[in-house]
Amino acid sequence: MASDQGFPTIVDLLLRARADPNEPGPGERAPLWLAASTGHLEAVRLLLGAGALKEKVDGQLHTTPLWVASANGHPDVVRLLLTARANHKATAVDGSTPFDVAWLKGNAEIKHLLSQVNIAAEQTDAEAKSGVVVPGYP
Repeated sequence: MASDQGFPTIVDLLLRARADPNEPGPGERAPLWLAASTGHLEAVRLLLGAGALKEKVDGQLHTTPLWVASANGHPDVVRLLLTARANHKATAVDGSTPFDVAWLKGNAEIKHLLSQVNIAAEQTDAEAKSGVVVPGYP
């Protein structure tokens, strides 16, 4: 598939021809999952822009694009998916989160990105409960 082979021009052409950005390929893996797993940032960007589902899991381990990008060590893809508000707490079939797999793989940059999102999410939850708004947090 063009999305996991790093051919953003072909991905763009397919999307312009109204290809479904969520149509699964091998292993019941959607194009966004495939692009995220191989670290093809531009393909991920194009697919997100075309409405690809950020939480669509693969058909084997039930992992999200964010989980697989974290597992395979693609910090730029992780950053883009987080910016697109991918669920950083989504779990694989074994219960592991993107942070868990980044920790297991020893990827400090991805662990840092995910921990910052966790801190911001906890802050937002606390604000919602207390009614207090802290500047700089969404």
